[in-house]
Formats: sequence, C-alpha cells, structure tokens
Amino acid sequence: MKETLSPDRARGLWDQFLQFSPGSAEIVARNETLQEAAKNPGRLRQEGAKGRYRIEWQERVVRADSPTRRLAELRDWQRAELVRLAWNCFAQPISAEEAARGWTGLAEFTVETELGLALDKAPEGDRGKGQGFTILALGKLGAGDLNFYSDLDLIFFRGERDEEGAVNRLARSVVGDLDAPGGERIYRVDLRLRPEGDRGALVPVRSDLEEYYEAYGEVWERCAWIRGRRIAGSEEEAYEFFQSLQSFIYPRG
Repeated sequence: MKETLSPDRARGLWDQFLQFSPGSAEIVARNETLQEAAKNPGRLRQEGAKGRYRIEWQERVVRADSPTRRLAELRDWQRAELVRLAWNCFAQPISAEEAARGWTGLAEFTVETELGLALDKAPEGDRGKGQGFTILALGKLGAGDLNFYSDLDLIFFRGERDEEGAVNRLARSVVGDLDAPGGERIYRVDLRLRPEGDRGALVPVRSDLEEYYEAYGEVWERCAWIRGRRIAGSEEEAYEFFQSLQSFIYPRG
C-alpha cells in the first residue's frame, strides 16, 4: 500500500526528484500537462496499467484530428507517464521487478498504439497488404526488464501473403515515429538483432526467419529468443513462429 503524502511533503519530494532525475526534469520543462500536475504531485502516484492507459489514450486521441497531432499526443502522453513511473519509484521505493514491469508495460502499450497510428496513416494502396505484420521484442523489453533509459530491441516479420513494399513502409513508419531524431524521439529502437543485422531484410517473411534460425542460428541468438515475445501485430503469425522456434531454442540431445 502506498503511503499517503501530505501536499507539503509531496512538493518537497517532487523538488528533490527533479534534481535527482535530470531526464525527468527535462521532460517536465517541455510538458504543460506535467507542469500543471506538479502543482499537486501526490496525485501523480497512480498504478500503471494497460486498462488505464487505454482510457487515457481514448480521451486524448479524440482531440487529435490528424496523424501528426495523434503522434504528438502519443509522444506527450508517453513522456508524462514515463515521469510518473519514475516519480512513483522515487516517492515510495519499490522493488526492481515492480519498476521494470511499469517501464515494460508502458513501452508495450506505446509500440502497440504506434502500430495502430502507422496503419491509420498508411497509403491507400497499402491497406490490407500487411495483415501478418508482427513486432517481436528481444532484450530487456522481451524479458520485461526495461528501465527509464532502455532502448527497444525489436524484430519485424511478415506473413506469406503480405506485400513486401507495403510492410517495409509500415515498419519504417513505426520506427520513424518512435525513434525520430532530436526532441521528437519516443524510444530508441535497435533493429540489429535481426538476422544479418543492418544488412538483413527489414521485414523478412516468417518462413525465411524460421529457416535462418534452423540452419544458421547461433548460440547467442538461441539465448536471446528465450526472452523473445510478441508485443504487437498478428497474434496468429507470432504463435506459429514461436511454435516453429521451439526446436531451435530448446534443442534435443
């Protein structure tokens, strides 16, 4: 149970928190919503949960009448939630596992929501041509062990019937929105864990990915996939992929 902070105690801790976390202080300085909330920082101490995230996002997205504004709303909301999670950790220390679950849940919801935004703004000719597009998480995100500054290790793949050009454009849209340069970045995205790294296909066909690991997969990749999981896109394609991958991850003999 969280301790109830008096307004004076909360404000004092808030000032200490901003000194302790320059990353949070920088976000607050640019975020009007957080500046208003900081007048009573005790109210920022809410549990992070996808149910609440969905409600808050629906309230925000109705105000945005263009793809650019919806992305801006997602960026502002994610940053505010990032600070709220850090503030919760500071105001009443919690376990590393609980903190990591908060950071991870926020990243999952953000990626899932961004994929929806990217699909909404896709060219008319690309609609319906990437229904097997899937986003997988490795590294800290896959393990549910994110922190405030973590990158997102992602791998994409597509279904057999998906059109290559359409899904490549979709993937670039997702990465471009999440990892925009400068102050527009939401998360740093690392795609180098895919087969052949930067030289490999951005969105390989699922069967090609499966064949690669079966024939050429290395020990470090086997270890990485123990923590891998789907975070957005096709649930059916992800299920089939992980079923196929079991013999690689857990070889017999």
